[in-house]
Amino acid sequence: MPAPNFSGTARINGVDLWYATYGADLHDSQSAGYSPVVFLHGGFANSDYFANQVNYLKDGPHTLITIDSRAQGRSSDNVSRSLSYDAMTEDVVALMDLLQVGRFSTVGWSDGSCISFDLAMNYSSRIDRIFAFGGTYSYLNINATVMETKTFQTYMDWVEEDFKRLSPSVGTFEDLEKRMLEMWYNEPVWNAKSFQKVPSRFDDPDAPIDKGD
Repeated sequence: MPAPNFSGTARINGVDLWYATYGADLHDSQSAGYSPVVFLHGGFANSDYFANQVNYLKDGPHTLITIDSRAQGRSSDNVSRSLSYDAMTEDVVALMDLLQVGRFSTVGWSDGSCISFDLAMNYSSRIDRIFAFGGTYSYLNINATVMETKTFQTYMDWVEEDFKRLSPSVGTFEDLEKRMLEMWYNEPVWNAKSFQKVPSRFDDPDAPIDKGD
């Protein structure tokens, strides 16, 4: 990752949530009308997986904010609460409140896409743009056999090493894996009606634009 303007943790909803900012000064960019771009990583990963994207965009007019989702990367866990997309979404909103950010855009990968969808459905007034890839609206659409592939197993080896190197949690990677899989086997549970909560630009010129695959 390039050198951040800031990196550290904030006490958010019972966890120490790690985040970093890059590129343009947050106050200056917002004053100039540029919403910050928040990067939301996939399950088990951390912000470092967006290194190429952050490095490419850091010289633009937008402030870039990376967040390690609760229990992952450099963020701590709160085992008294189940992992859920709602919980991680609430963390993002609370951090934006702390940073005095009104509207923001997101780049979401996999679980980060699901968090982006959750934001668009439940906090649409806060969202400017969404770029989402690798997400889903229902856990029933997940290809469970992907976890048996060599590619996914290689990924799991990487993230386990990352967990051992970065995590402040007292639990083990196996503990995290159990909690993550419990979420994946039960969430998300959205449908077409859920996404009708996201206003369109025909109804609201300030509604979020969602670009995803």
